[in-house]
Amino acid sequence: MRRKGGVYILYVQVDYYASSLSRAVSRTFKVSCSQPQADNPLQTTFISGVTNCTPDFMEGQTVQLMPTFDSVGSGTWYVKVQGPIGFMMSLDAAQSNGYKFYNDNNNNVVARVRFNAMGIQKLASVPGGQTLYLADFSLEYMYPDGKITISFLLVCVPRAVTCSQSGMSIILPTQDLKFQKVKIGSQVYTSSPAPTAITLVVVSTFVRILVPFSYPLMSNKPCPGGMMQVLPTTWITFSYKSIKVDMMFNPTCPCQRKGQTVVSLCQNGLMSFEVNSNATQPPLNLTSVQLLDPSCQPSVVSATGLMYSFPLTSCGTITKMLGGRLVYENEVRVMPQTELGIITRDSEFILTVLCYYNDTADKNLSLTVLTNAPPAPAMNIGNLTVVLRAYPDEMYRIPYRDQDYPVVKYLRDPIYLEVQVLNRQDPNIELVLENCWATASPNPISLPRWAVIAAGCAYGGDDYQTVMHPMSSFTGIQFPSHYKRFDVKAFAFVSSGAALSSAVYFHCSALICDIANPDSTACTSICPVTQPLRFRRSSSGGQDHAILGEVVSSLPGPIAVRKKSITKAGMITTDSSSKKVKVQTGQPLWTTLLVVGVILVMVTLAVACLAFRLQRNKLL
Repeated sequence: MRRKGGVYILYVQVDYYASSLSRAVSRTFKVSCSQPQADNPLQTTFISGVTNCTPDFMEGQTVQLMPTFDSVGSGTWYVKVQGPIGFMMSLDAAQSNGYKFYNDNNNNVVARVRFNAMGIQKLASVPGGQTLYLADFSLEYMYPDGKITISFLLVCVPRAVTCSQSGMSIILPTQDLKFQKVKIGSQVYTSSPAPTAITLVVVSTFVRILVPFSYPLMSNKPCPGGMMQVLPTTWITFSYKSIKVDMMFNPTCPCQRKGQTVVSLCQNGLMSFEVNSNATQPPLNLTSVQLLDPSCQPSVVSATGLMYSFPLTSCGTITKMLGGRLVYENEVRVMPQTELGIITRDSEFILTVLCYYNDTADKNLSLTVLTNAPPAPAMNIGNLTVVLRAYPDEMYRIPYRDQDYPVVKYLRDPIYLEVQVLNRQDPNIELVLENCWATASPNPISLPRWAVIAAGCAYGGDDYQTVMHPMSSFTGIQFPSHYKRFDVKAFAFVSSGAALSSAVYFHCSALICDIANPDSTACTSICPVTQPLRFRRSSSGGQDHAILGEVVSSLPGPIAVRKKSITKAGMITTDSSSKKVKVQTGQPLWTTLLVVGVILVMVTLAVACLAFRLQRNKLL
């Protein structure tokens, strides 16, 4: 092939034996054209919009449209990254910045991208920690007379799956994406009509897919030392700038092994948990379930499971101190029944349940079953810490330190309190107070107990009502929705008119709510409330998707409430008694003596007058 004056010329020499001439013949043919079609720059319109999404990387592939990477001639490879700041880099530079390109066994072009690769866009996150990543780039092969381009558009939400005692939850942030459908195995679901086999929640900022473990396509697979629940390959279809993109992944719950422990915060003085019959394969014999106290029975019995909810000090529950926490522990056990003491066909099940109270309550962990073949646990990505603090005044500048307790207050003095979510930079969550109350001991469930906030409102049964301080009146706070501030008038506990103690301990329960669900009844308050305490979630009848966590927090120490007394000399003294007192204003000493003298003179005159009248009557 030669190029002369803009014309491409191809000379073909053909050597053959001509039998008619009885000799070898050599002929040369010339073919010419102004521009060979094969050398036209190949600009493909094909986009790799199917993403294989894994916890560590996302991957896309296209059909083979170019020579393999190992057989490149005079051309050069480049990677062009699209986005807010577009740029181009060589193939070697891309390989060292989180990109990997190779040909698979079918000579398809495969692009693998890590989530920290240069130019990857982090579009959105949700409070649970799920993050949406987007990779918009093209692989270009440039050679002297043209260019070949293949575009990739990849979307991925790594670790989108969390698991609870009852099922699997898939949460997908959707900023700049429009949800179209989800395909689980061979089953396709859209938001309209609403599916019945699964729960599909589609809002402007995220998609939540709830798949129960009873779902027909859910299966158990063995894993080292246990079992795990898995779904078949799942496809989520989105639209991005009118381009169809698919995210493909394999939803899997973590492997559950024997020997783990259920840990949660103690709630409302109760230990609550669930035992599912499908926690093992073969299913559990629910009639053989026993606690430490075998006489304890479940509160709810169904064909598929047992629900237990009992006071912390019952059913054989034991207490211990671990790391400064008072921990309550019980154990659920199902021992396999044997035949003649030789063989068994039953599953063994051991579930250790722990719950505790803590000064700074973390988001309660979901149940994790202890069994040879249990369901997967709910995962809690990131710590969620809520604290209850007291401040010296209404400015809320510097809270009392732990070493400042007990903090001394006098009867009816305001106690300025604050509940705050710590270490979170998420503007989409809101702290919602549920109940705040006081006790005479550090135990939040002890008696006596006095409510100061009930169901998010100042308790209406108190003559000295709690005063709520709206966060709009405070400046310089980055996330006002992470705070609640209020003050309580100091009081003391009494019993039959006698003081119990001068120490008052404050506690608050709160909900962490998703602002994206404004219609949640549990995350809203209707005031006034006159009931002493009302836990709004107890009557919800089901899972409220707006609630991201529930916490209980206590002050680091007590408030020491004292009374003021007045001496006869008009001096104010204090003591730590909590008896009911009536404070009066004292008078100067000379004023008191003058009044007493006048009264004595009047009494003396009255007696003398009475005696004179009696004597006069006798004379008459």
